[in-house]
Amino acid sequence: MSLFSTGNVEPQAYHQQTVELLQQSKRRDGRDASTLRRTTTQSEVSNTSLGSATASIGGSVAQCTVRGCFGPPTAEAPNAGRLDVLVEAPFASPHLDSTQDARKALSVFLRDVLRSTLSTAPLSVVPGEACWVLSVDVTILAADGSLRSLCLAAVVAALQRIVLPRARLPNGDYTNEVLWGYCTSPVLPVAVTCAQIQGTVLLDVTSSEESIADALVTIVFDERSLATAPSILYTAHHGGYPTGGAKALEAIAAAVAQSRASHS
Repeated sequence: MSLFSTGNVEPQAYHQQTVELLQQSKRRDGRDASTLRRTTTQSEVSNTSLGSATASIGGSVAQCTVRGCFGPPTAEAPNAGRLDVLVEAPFASPHLDSTQDARKALSVFLRDVLRSTLSTAPLSVVPGEACWVLSVDVTILAADGSLRSLCLAAVVAALQRIVLPRARLPNGDYTNEVLWGYCTSPVLPVAVTCAQIQGTVLLDVTSSEESIADALVTIVFDERSLATAPSILYTAHHGGYPTGGAKALEAIAAAVAQSRASHS
């Protein structure tokens, strides 16, 4: 799954060149199979939101803004808040394959990771009646593969430290100020998208590599565990499963830990 564009280069020629380079154990950007591109983030890029950040991985760039309002809780979680996630890609060309489906899949991925790594109980205001509803909006500004990893990096940076202000309820009562986000979470998720192409597993894939992958999987790790024993929090398969199953994931986890250590 990728919002992929080759500019003025024919896609078939672009893909063929990628395959030929991989046969020589090379990648278009000069990395080896187990090297990650550097991820950079910048927080507080908007002063009109509860939280905001931009993230970049190689040629991919995304921005996240978080806004909040009061609303009713869900019937499934009456004593918790709500997280709504929306991904947009306004600069993606209309002809790109599965553009709408890709955005929907990204939104679902981000929502699932957030719900499994952040407690929304502190977002409850009046149990069963009112809660904070946080809108997590992600805009993809440039796409060159590994979009799940990119978007999660932007979201985690934006949700690092959210201060929900003291606010007045319709009945005249006031809420307390609440500190919430990954600053109070026991885990800190970081994602790496990997592809298996002709038997070789590549970490942090580009758009051209995603487009010819035999298998494609995004693995979410607890960043705080990578220096010791990498802990896998979540996996999303979107194009097959790497040969070798659990052992393949363990090998990928070890390679990710080693590559991230080389960046620090």
